[in-house]
Amino acid sequence: MTDSERTVGGGPPRTGLRDRALRCLVGPRFIDLPTRALTFIVAASGIFWGVLESDDLAYVTLYYVSQILVLVVAFIPLSGSVLCVVLGALLCIRYPDFLNNFDFPIYVAAAVMLSRGRWRSWLGLSLLAMGFDFGMHALSPNSPVDFGYVAYTAVLTSALGISGFLIERRLNRELSTRARDAREYEQRVQNERIDLAINAHDTISQGLATEAAIIRLLSAQATEEERIPMLTELSLVNADTKQQLSHLLARLTGPVTGPTGGSGALYQGLDALRAAAETGRIELRLEHSAELERLPIETINDMLLAMRELVTNMVKHAARDQPCELKVFVEGCEPAELVLASRNYALDTAGHPPRSLSLRAKRLGGSCTAGVEDGIYSVEFRLPLPCSIPPD
Repeated sequence: MTDSERTVGGGPPRTGLRDRALRCLVGPRFIDLPTRALTFIVAASGIFWGVLESDDLAYVTLYYVSQILVLVVAFIPLSGSVLCVVLGALLCIRYPDFLNNFDFPIYVAAAVMLSRGRWRSWLGLSLLAMGFDFGMHALSPNSPVDFGYVAYTAVLTSALGISGFLIERRLNRELSTRARDAREYEQRVQNERIDLAINAHDTISQGLATEAAIIRLLSAQATEEERIPMLTELSLVNADTKQQLSHLLARLTGPVTGPTGGSGALYQGLDALRAAAETGRIELRLEHSAELERLPIETINDMLLAMRELVTNMVKHAARDQPCELKVFVEGCEPAELVLASRNYALDTAGHPPRSLSLRAKRLGGSCTAGVEDGIYSVEFRLPLPCSIPPD
């Protein structure tokens, strides 16, 4: 494979002569275009501002060819270097006392190979350029070797080559990292979609299974008084299932915020609790503060689940001829607490807090206390808020 084929082969598929020429000019690597632009500037400087030592047509032609080869070796470094050796020897034989410029394109070719990571080729071309200088001196003893020029040119071109190699490697590494991050993000999105589908399936399945179990128990109850708590539980299960499905569907369209997010879930949940209390034939006096609308959706969901357990407990154990109270408000500031306080006339006076509600409070880092005074059973559920409530 030739150097020109390597340059073009890394580009996109060929679609036309113009596209092929553009890809050949730009090159397949990021560093190719800056390298070729730099060699073009150097070649143009030698052509337009170079000092000619003779007006002889052959010498002038060889001089301009040496400047053009500075640009050519950026495209085909190996073939261009061989051409430089041949033409440089011809110039030395024809004009032994004149300055020979064909060594510089070989140094440039070595730098190009170094920028590609071709260490052996770089070493070979560098030795070739130095050997070229000493060989020209052997053919033309009147032209001494400038060791300072040789060392300076070799170090400068090698520094440019290693800089290009490091820049190219850094860019490729960044692209690889971004491509890997994109693949990982796509995988996370796919996993979230799968989790969402599983959660939706589990929500529907669990809700329907619970409702079916309650309906079977209802069919076995003889009296209406025994059926009322189960009807309330059925209503709450149905409302909770609908709320969870609404929350899952909201995740498909974006974050749950604004009137259709937190406040919407709040009022939907409160309406479901009122309907469940009405089904259970209890008078529920529900009060809540305005700060609840600004709570995070996760806190609102935890609050509604706790309120559901309180209402269920009221339906099961409260006296039917007396009203039940449920207040929800935010207390304190930095740190603030969400407080759920219920009061109802109890048919029994055990005074223990609901077990499931106590476990929920413990899991969320809150507290749940209960007591009985003058036949009134009261429960206080406190939940610490994760952060300050945002302003209106």
